[in-house]
Amino acid sequence: MTKNKTRILIVSDLHADTDDSQNRKDSKLIFQDEKCDFADGVIDKLSTLGEKIDILICSGDISNKASYHGLNLGWQFLHRIQRELSIPNLLCVPGNHDHNSRKTNSKIFDPKHKLQFITPPFPFPSHQDNTQFWAWHWCHSITKEDNINVISLNTSAYHGYDDEYEHGRVAIEVTNQIRKHVESSKFSKRDLNILLCHHHPEKMEHVDFDFDLEAMEGGQHLLKLVNEADKGPWLIIHGHKHFADISYGKSSHSSSPVIFSAGSLSACLYPALQDRTSNQFYILEIDHEKTKRSEKVTGTFQTFSWTFGSGWHPSTSENLPANGGFGNSTPIGQVVDKVTHLINDENPHLNQSDIDNQLTELKFFTPNEISMFIGRVEEKGLAVTARHNKIIEIGRKHE
Repeated sequence: MTKNKTRILIVSDLHADTDDSQNRKDSKLIFQDEKCDFADGVIDKLSTLGEKIDILICSGDISNKASYHGLNLGWQFLHRIQRELSIPNLLCVPGNHDHNSRKTNSKIFDPKHKLQFITPPFPFPSHQDNTQFWAWHWCHSITKEDNINVISLNTSAYHGYDDEYEHGRVAIEVTNQIRKHVESSKFSKRDLNILLCHHHPEKMEHVDFDFDLEAMEGGQHLLKLVNEADKGPWLIIHGHKHFADISYGKSSHSSSPVIFSAGSLSACLYPALQDRTSNQFYILEIDHEKTKRSEKVTGTFQTFSWTFGSGWHPSTSENLPANGGFGNSTPIGQVVDKVTHLINDENPHLNQSDIDNQLTELKFFTPNEISMFIGRVEEKGLAVTARHNKIIEIGRKHE
């Protein structure tokens, strides 16, 4: 029987490497004699949260610049998180930094060779699943206990050829193969389906304020076909851009896929991002009952950021703050109307308890929806107090 709540820990773009002056310019996850203070700090923070995590997900770039030692140490680090937090499921896909994408060394005869022979086996413990993944660039698995469908996709599968390293790709034939599988009896309809990949399936031109040439070629076609298969709602989790974001994908019906873009756990961020985001990890809580009822992935997220001098703390980033949600099915205007009816001469303001009990829809608003809600409420002449994307008071303005 499916549980009512599933908690997913997301870490991405580790860029793990060994100690070297150049490598320290790329990543904070630098191991010296197989030890890393930053890695210890991540696990210490996770341990203090006391959350029962059901699934650990890494959406690629475990290593830095195809470093075999970085790959091995980063993969061991992920297993250490799983072990120390007693997480039943570990899901991972390779990224462009895990393949030897540029083939600069003449001794490298296969960009994925090291990935296929690492210990423990990557990305699955099962030889059969790994055979499927490396042969066809994808694999279907089902999580323990939570009974969730997962499609793991290698969007770096063609790296090593020409300029493929500059972007991700899912071949049209692979998409058709995935859709045929999803429509078959081998893929049972469930409350939740996850598509895990490294590259983003839709362009993210708002990150660098420029044309996005790194997106997954064929990504939109893939989202369209799996969503139209009508086997339940989809949560897409990817990394690569080092910029956290949550959005809804294109859909020909109301059950749009939720797309979660994970920032980097430990890469040194390039200048254009340094003032807009930080190193982060995330805990998503999926509400199965609401997801099933609305036919859209519904839940909440927590974002934790690392900053120099402060260590790990609830995020203060505007793009993905400390708390938020996704999957809301109620129009913003309806919630605004509810507010205007709740506030009157007898009840001139709503406190935190009132909001939590009477405006439950807000829990599942994305950060952008919260901003829109605040703007519309203020247009009604009301004042709103919010902190870390959470509304804590609404009331009439003092004259």
